[in-house]
Amino acid sequence: MQKLHEEGLSVVEIREYIDEEYSKYAEPTPTPYPPGH
Repeated sequence: MQKLHEEGLSVVEIREYIDEEYSKYAEPTPTPYPPGH
């Protein structure tokens, strides 16, 4: 996450990236989306 943040991605963009990247492994946790989504 730190690397993505340093690359200029917003918190929402990082969350979307993580959800997409890891969705093939298991269902996502019920963590609420960050404000602004």
